[in-house]
Amino acid sequence: MRRTLATLLFVTLLPGVVFAGTPQRQPGGWGYFFLAPGAASGDGDAEGVLVAGGGGEGVIGGGFGIGAELGVLTAAGCCGGAIGLLSVNGIYLFGQRDQSSRLVPFITGGYSLGFRSGAGHAVNFGGGTHYWFSRHAGARFEVRYLIPPQQPSFHVWSFRLGMDFR
Repeated sequence: MRRTLATLLFVTLLPGVVFAGTPQRQPGGWGYFFLAPGAASGDGDAEGVLVAGGGGEGVIGGGFGIGAELGVLTAAGCCGGAIGLLSVNGIYLFGQRDQSSRLVPFITGGYSLGFRSGAGHAVNFGGGTHYWFSRHAGARFEVRYLIPPQQPSFHVWSFRLGMDFR
């Protein structure tokens, strides 16, 4: 599972790092929505999951930014059904350029709160690439990994496909 995750992360980030240019200022922020098939595993069992949601990110300076998102994780046999996810993350954009840049790779990580009838805490990290079709619309490709510290044998990973807008 770890090798698969590492390979997906490498393949997702490689094109952006290769084609990234000299860092410049990227003004403003952007919103996004995504659909993310993946898997949850714990105690040797794996179950398919689907995560859907949306959020927003903005640049603070020097390629660093912050973001927040709200989503839902669903699986037939995992987690007792659907749970809500609220995440607050830091983000770093590689080769950050002006708004005319088409390919902008990134890494992200932070805190996630899972909720339904109660609440659970987790950390998340991942990376991917934004591909801007125009100044206002783009695609988002990302691999995300979620680990609750209170249950270190339980992991959720997903491959996110989404749309960016600004």
